[in-house]
Amino acid sequence: MQTKTKISRTVPLMVLALALPACTREASPAHSLVEFGDDLPESEAVVGSVIETLEGDDGATLTFIDLGDGDVGVMERRPAGRPSVLAKARAEDATPLEVYVAARGHDPAALTRLQLHHEQVAESSPRPLKIGPTESLAPPNLDEEGYHDLDGYCHSLAWGSQWSGDVGPLSTYDATDFYTQEDLAAPLYFAPGSTNNTQTWIGACVDHQGGGAYDDKTLTIQKLVSGTWSNVAGESWYLDASTYNNTYTFYAFSLAGARYRGRLTVEWGGCETTGCSYVEPSFGWGLAWTPVPPIGGG
Repeated sequence: MQTKTKISRTVPLMVLALALPACTREASPAHSLVEFGDDLPESEAVVGSVIETLEGDDGATLTFIDLGDGDVGVMERRPAGRPSVLAKARAEDATPLEVYVAARGHDPAALTRLQLHHEQVAESSPRPLKIGPTESLAPPNLDEEGYHDLDGYCHSLAWGSQWSGDVGPLSTYDATDFYTQEDLAAPLYFAPGSTNNTQTWIGACVDHQGGGAYDDKTLTIQKLVSGTWSNVAGESWYLDASTYNNTYTFYAFSLAGARYRGRLTVEWGGCETTGCSYVEPSFGWGLAWTPVPPIGGG
């Protein structure tokens, strides 16, 4: 078993990384900030709904989600070998509406809902983004962008640094963990801190092993509503280790602040009953967040 845990803080500009030996995950400074479950009840109740999902040529998707309370989020699915377009767009301070338009979304109802949200969070009219529509969902152009490793960075040596590089500069805190050939015997909950956040990133990946059902995971995003964790949009996001579309990145922005968390479960648990043998899958999670500023700015 190999574990790599890291946390970085970008305000002030400082990066703290710690590589730990196996079975000492509790000693990591990330565990003083990340919440791995609490005593609050969990419900199958649904909060929010999917506005629209845009699909790319190679299975990559961008799903725009009404999160309730006037908030909107975006879920990105992509191969781990492709940089996060969502993170690139947020580096331009893009709103969900601007990401949607850049990805050539054109549904009138979706545009109306995203425009309402844009007017709440942005001071200017929607702008064109540098990433453009061809980069938003299309496979990378190797002639222009150079070599891309299809296996990607969902492994112990790269997951933490890639996540921190993508979303660390966009957040106050970021944290990751990666589990090499470890069984996920029970649901894994991971939340960015214990208070409300204005910006929340939640991500997960499974290593491409080609093993199909033995390797797959399901990521659920939950929101804390009236003291109960409820499922966002009623969706379970399937992490398929038999394909290269094995990474999810969720982003939510809330002016008033909100709490979200990720929940990872095994998609198929047949070996627990049939006794079959296989190599334990490798997987990772990532978080990044910006807490609601304290009253008075202190």
